[in-house]
Amino acid sequence: MRKSVDLINWEIGFPPSVFGQQPAWAREKIPNQNDIWASDISYFNDRYHLYYAVSIFGSNKSVIGLATNTTANPKEDSYKWVDEGLVVESTGAEDYNCIDPNLIIDADGVPWLAFGSFWSGIKMRRLDYATGKPSEEDTTCTHWRGPGHNAILRDGDVDYIIYHAYDTERQAAPAPRIASTSIRSIVSAISIFGWLRVSLISIK
Repeated sequence: MRKSVDLINWEIGFPPSVFGQQPAWAREKIPNQNDIWASDISYFNDRYHLYYAVSIFGSNKSVIGLATNTTANPKEDSYKWVDEGLVVESTGAEDYNCIDPNLIIDADGVPWLAFGSFWSGIKMRRLDYATGKPSEEDTTCTHWRGPGHNAILRDGDVDYIIYHAYDTERQAAPAPRIASTSIRSIVSAISIFGWLRVSLISIK
């Protein structure tokens, strides 16, 4: 974990890790993989929600888990990350990949989890506000966008700002490539499901 007071200069927090070791359920789902990556933290329902991914690189055998905490201040007595277990999973049989979680709460106060990279692209699931887990009322796995990594932010009361990045050489095949063209763009929309304006940031 890193912390910053200005979002420019970062230092190692205390304690430096959320977990002393990878959760047992994640080790069982993804054997021989000790890394936890692509964490995304949000505050709602009086708790911090930390979504994280465990995966085998270059494959779509992946899981996204959730840890919660009532405070982000490690100096408080109540500071304790509680692992809430599995949120979503791709076993390798699906056409999507459960990595790179990103949570957004829409204008109606409904939480959504966007995730994925390559394969058939970015997906989105509605979450239950109380549990932070997938909604039992709406079980739709929505196709949101093509290959790449995403981050969704609210801009005022109406617009959503979506940062999207992907490597063109990896669109045709999910296996890692040494050479690729990285394209980054910013998109604005009036719905988390719709595009409105696209601004290209860079091509490398």
